[in-house]
Amino acid sequence: MKRPRIGVFVCHCGLNIAESVDVERVASESKVIPGVVYAKSYIYLCSEPGQDMVEETIKEEHLDGIVVANCSPSLHEKTFRNLAKRAGLNPFKVEVANIREQVSWPHLNNKEEATRKAMVVVRETVRKLAGDLELEPFQIPVTHAALVIGGGVAGIQAALDIADAGHDVYLVERTPSIGGRMLQLSETFPTLDCPQCIMTPKMTEAAQHSNIHIMACSEVEEVSGYIGNFEVKVKHRSPFIDWVKCNGCADCAEVCPVNMKSEWDEGLALRKAAYRPFEQAVPNKFTIDKQGEPPCRAACPVHLNAHGYVAAISVGKYEQALSLIRNEAAFPFAGVAGRICTHPCQEACKRQEVDDKSVTIKHVKRWLADWELKEKGEASMEIEIESPSGQKVAIVGAGPGGLQAAVDLRKSGHEVTIYDAQDKPGGMLLTGIPAFRLPKDILAKECELVFKLGVKFKPNTQIGKDIPLKKLIEDYDAVFLAVGAYKEGKMGIPGEDLDGVGGAIDFLASINKGETPEIGKRVAVVGGGNSAIDTARSALRLGADVTVLYRRTEREMPAIADEIKAAKEEGIRFMLLTNPTKFIGSGGKLKTVEVIHMKLGELDSSGRRRPIPIEGSEEILEFDNVFLAIGEKPDLSFISSEEGIELT
Repeated sequence: MKRPRIGVFVCHCGLNIAESVDVERVASESKVIPGVVYAKSYIYLCSEPGQDMVEETIKEEHLDGIVVANCSPSLHEKTFRNLAKRAGLNPFKVEVANIREQVSWPHLNNKEEATRKAMVVVRETVRKLAGDLELEPFQIPVTHAALVIGGGVAGIQAALDIADAGHDVYLVERTPSIGGRMLQLSETFPTLDCPQCIMTPKMTEAAQHSNIHIMACSEVEEVSGYIGNFEVKVKHRSPFIDWVKCNGCADCAEVCPVNMKSEWDEGLALRKAAYRPFEQAVPNKFTIDKQGEPPCRAACPVHLNAHGYVAAISVGKYEQALSLIRNEAAFPFAGVAGRICTHPCQEACKRQEVDDKSVTIKHVKRWLADWELKEKGEASMEIEIESPSGQKVAIVGAGPGGLQAAVDLRKSGHEVTIYDAQDKPGGMLLTGIPAFRLPKDILAKECELVFKLGVKFKPNTQIGKDIPLKKLIEDYDAVFLAVGAYKEGKMGIPGEDLDGVGGAIDFLASINKGETPEIGKRVAVVGGGNSAIDTARSALRLGADVTVLYRRTEREMPAIADEIKAAKEEGIRFMLLTNPTKFIGSGGKLKTVEVIHMKLGELDSSGRRRPIPIEGSEEILEFDNVFLAIGEKPDLSFISSEEGIELT
């Protein structure tokens, strides 16, 4: 590594510095600072002769950085950076040590203390300079627009000022109208003016200004980018009234039958569900607040009434809570979901806005299902089945999708038969999730609920082999394909066919069948999803030392965060931003893996940052087994052209 060649220049600044700092001593002692090859004092470094002296010294001594010990950087930093540029030195390799305002002037009557302090300032500035990079200024295009968050008096005035300067302004306001809290006051200090008289003209001016775009009922969700080029994600909450057509006539409010407490009047008066916050509202539009469905229920893929069953459990009404899940929602898998669900309900839970913690809905559901088995010994579901429709439906696949479809179809009065290649129902729940996460007796009891409804089950039947798909299409009024994603993804790299390189799904299936796969001591799992984590934790339980290789960071891993945490606590190693490029073997058996390290680039179609290989970062790692968990897809090879089904 090249040793730095730093020059130190100490300014007398007339007597401003030299009267209380021994500048000659500072210059002399600076010569022994590591990296310093030249040091000198001068009466006025900012003068033309002083600048010429520094410029010549840079050239003659081949300096690659200078420290100027003088006054405030706000006065002369630009001067000396321009000087450095003229001398052929990168201007960002110039540092100013302020020994006037910060040293000399505070210690006018103590020269020794001032001199020692000046030496410390100079020494630390030299250390900083040694780490400085040679920067190059560049120009970037700037978006000539501004986003103002908050439509109160400050936000409106800021928007008007920026808009008057000729820039577009986006004024984001959470409520249906701009104006803010000031409008709710009766008078304003110190003039006791009417707030409405002050604000309504400004609100109207903002609404009519050609450069201002008001975004009411909106909130900022995410900000990225940098000055001049920010990207802002704004979530617009639907007003449930078409604002394009609304002209503020108030006809909707007149006929609305629902009364609500008025937020504008602090709950002291009533308003209609279809409302305008106040008469002078801008925009002059009516709104309906969506209050009928909790966000946890809206986020749930099967629309479970999480708010309802959590509330019922909180007051000890466990039977009622179970009924909301099993009977009202016709969802048999309370115990299964309570263990393996990705719980988007908890992500949407508004409780975290109160104390940063959401309600642990998933664990509450698991407790409830376990309570039922403990108290009753079996799971139960009672749903009303409609009159027979006379329609027959075949379902291919007894996984969670097929089983839930069977419940919904049976509830509507249809005759349902499920065909599956395995001898037991459950699909990927049965073969792809290890028992330490999902006990098989829990799964079996909840699968049985489906068949108690009258759904028929045909096990050990492979469509396309035992029965042609065309036969099902002919014999049934409808066929639903829920075949699951068992076809494992391949990396397409050398050595993938070596003994010791396999698929995560096959590995998990063999364990769930009661087998004990023979694996070596050193095991790698490639991927960052739930299958990868399940495979890693399963291999660990077979006595292996396990490493997860994932090409992005933990933030982008699609696996459940709690499962990643559990894997770490169990001792599984994670090599992030790492991806295999070659499997190397001897005698047909895996010996080592060549990996390359990655960096993250722009967002890809999945919404995650794209991994980019770093050239020259390859390394060889020793593993006895590698299991690939890089995505699965359905095997649709049983669908032939004869069926007339188009695959998209």
